[in-house]
Amino acid sequence: MSGTAASGASNSGASTSVTALGGLGGSLEDKDCDLLCPVCFELIDEAYVTRCGHSFCYSCIAKSVELHRRCPKCGAQLTGRDHYFPNFLLNELVARRRLRTKPTTVVPSIPSPGDAERLRALVAAEARHLGLSDVDGMLDVLTRRKRLLEAESAAAHHRLLYEFLSQLLRHRSHQLEQLSREAALVRKDMDHVATVLRDLKAGAADVGRIPSPTEQSLAEWIREGGRLKREVSETDTQQGYTQEEEESFGSVCGAGGAGWGGTDALAQRWRRLAAHFDDFVQCYFAHRADELYFPGSGSDGATPAGVGPSSTPGPVVPTVVPSGASEADHVPQQTPETRASSAAGGDQRAPEGDAPVQPMTPMAVGAEGFGGLDAFREDLAAFTRYRALRPLATLSYCSDAINYSTIVSTIEFDKDDEFFAIAGVTKRIKVFEFESVVRDAVDVHYPCAEMQCSHKISCVSWNAYHKNVLASSDYEGTVAVWDAATGLRTRALQEHDKRCWSVHFNRADVRLLASGSDDARVKLCVRLRGPLRPLLRPARPPAPPLAVLRDHRKAVSYVQFLDSKTLVSASTDSMLKLWRVDSPRCVRSFTGHANEKNFVGLATDGKYVACGSENNALYVYYNGVSRPLLAYRFEAVRGFLERERRDEEPSEFVSAVCWRRSVDRPVLLAANSQGTIKVLELL
Repeated sequence: MSGTAASGASNSGASTSVTALGGLGGSLEDKDCDLLCPVCFELIDEAYVTRCGHSFCYSCIAKSVELHRRCPKCGAQLTGRDHYFPNFLLNELVARRRLRTKPTTVVPSIPSPGDAERLRALVAAEARHLGLSDVDGMLDVLTRRKRLLEAESAAAHHRLLYEFLSQLLRHRSHQLEQLSREAALVRKDMDHVATVLRDLKAGAADVGRIPSPTEQSLAEWIREGGRLKREVSETDTQQGYTQEEEESFGSVCGAGGAGWGGTDALAQRWRRLAAHFDDFVQCYFAHRADELYFPGSGSDGATPAGVGPSSTPGPVVPTVVPSGASEADHVPQQTPETRASSAAGGDQRAPEGDAPVQPMTPMAVGAEGFGGLDAFREDLAAFTRYRALRPLATLSYCSDAINYSTIVSTIEFDKDDEFFAIAGVTKRIKVFEFESVVRDAVDVHYPCAEMQCSHKISCVSWNAYHKNVLASSDYEGTVAVWDAATGLRTRALQEHDKRCWSVHFNRADVRLLASGSDDARVKLCVRLRGPLRPLLRPARPPAPPLAVLRDHRKAVSYVQFLDSKTLVSASTDSMLKLWRVDSPRCVRSFTGHANEKNFVGLATDGKYVACGSENNALYVYYNGVSRPLLAYRFEAVRGFLERERRDEEPSEFVSAVCWRRSVDRPVLLAANSQGTIKVLELL
């Protein structure tokens, strides 16, 4: 009875407990009453505490205050929203409670390596109790399991192989399609070039049909030729030309003269082309990209200036074919006005009845879809035009044989390319006359002007209008303006706090002068008065940069414009990079020279780029090919008191380069760290 009574009492207590919590679902669970909301009896959601110290769910207390204006727990008056506040500490406690009570998902167990070991030990221990039928059954189960595992493994291996082969097939199919398009384009271009060659051959044959002259006209031609020969001879004598110098000046066109189309000249050009065949393959498809990927677009964007499509379609007519690339550059283009005047006046020596010879574009670039082909032809001609660098003269920056610091920092031609200035760490600016240096028979050359500075010189710049005005920058941050005719300094500007690396006169507005320094400033100065008493002041602040070009891995040392839309930069990452000002991406990277720590110089004439190298060599690049076109190595210098140097002295490097542009033969000036200046001609 007592047991029954106790059991009844226990049941009565349980019933009382359920009633005390209001019979809510889950009330028998282990819940912390301090975390329950007194209104909804659930874990508090977004806890708020009243000013009387009781905490509720936000929704519960907000509704209670709105309806009753008092605390649901103690009845204290609560008139509005400003009488209860967030309870952040209680919110954290409730969040931890929810994490502890959150049901966990059952993860299926993965057999561990120890399970197989235990199974093997169990079978070994109970093997003596197994009969033959038991062993056969176990072997059958294990054999089926083995076959299943082998099949799954083989399927996985073959699936991997199948995926690889399918990916390879897609790649090769895409490459085959690409190669088919490229081969079709090459075949089309070959047919076009073959047609042009046939037309050129027919045109040359028509021009070659000259009638036999009469005795009277032949005598007139002989007399006229003799008179012209005497005049040319007298002119050459007055100007001091010699036969050897004429050959030197004309050697640039040697491969492009009478033997341009000869076997030897063509073989030499082909050998130079074959050495860079892969680069030209990329260059060709870059020029023909529009026709390759968008066939029929008829893009002529790469057509050079001065060569355009014909206004009226018609057969290709013959013309006189220039004997070489250099000659072709200087053949005057006929305009409609010159054609009209030629047709009106006629040629008095032309035979009667013969049709007049009309001009023809060399590659018929007017044909639709072949503009890029003509641009590529020009790249081929420009790249194979020169075969070597020949020294014309050698100068020495310092005549002191015991001076160990003779680095030439800068070389610059004046506005007429008549004089050039060299300067460097000897604190001297020396001005030489180019023609006298080249024509002098001896290798000892003296400057026509010399200016002594107070500090090492980093850069010089000639004024583009005043022939005798020269600016220089030095290692102390001073920008000086010189009168090269008198050798006197006319102005010294202390504009920079640190070493000034560059100075340059504006070629459009010659009053402007720019300088750059290690103080992270580029300063523009403007001359407001005459050359005798100049007054210079900083110009107005510049606008934000038009473009920021990023691709070099190390410091950029030089920047030069090839034209108004293209520039080249040099860096100590041993690279030159070609850019277009309207695009932030690098067009081409030039590699082949070595430059990791020194200033090695950078110069361009618009098509060719020259730079120095830390292996004591000069490199010349063509702007359409990434590899060097030409290279010239300076000879190792043996000083007055020095031992004989090795062929490659690691401390020697080419430090400055400069082009002489305004001539029909390209000439380069290069200087190295030993103060040797070479005048080099492109052959």
